[in-house]
Amino acid sequence: MLMQFKRRRRHRRLWLGVLVVVTVAIFGLVGPGALKDGRRAYSKWKCDRALVSARTALKAKDMNAVALALQVAIRADRSNPEVWKTIADITEAMGAREAILQRKQVAMLMPGDVDAQLSLAITALRFGDIYTARDALKAV
Repeated sequence: MLMQFKRRRRHRRLWLGVLVVVTVAIFGLVGPGALKDGRRAYSKWKCDRALVSARTALKAKDMNAVALALQVAIRADRSNPEVWKTIADITEAMGAREAILQRKQVAMLMPGDVDAQLSLAITALRFGDIYTARDALKAV
């Protein structure tokens, strides 16, 4: 009876060891890719959430909240053209010349988009930068 108990115990330890080795092997192979995809999805969600928050704050005319939300969005995903479009729209509405730089960023992130090039040209003309407007229209 005691021998059977020891054999079962040894058998359980063996299976537990095999289970641990297989689990570590699976997570070692699949884990980094899944982790990277998870981070990317979280960053996209965070950026989208911050953009919604910025637009809501803009409707309420709370510029401090708008600036904070857009900072969060930029930190989450610098290559999101929607963030740069929103920043450019707000900057242009404020009458700041920096809107041209933000429109250039949108045009750079979306190279084949005609609307981005036309928006850049319109903004550049609004602020008197005819050379940038000419270059943007050449790209169309």
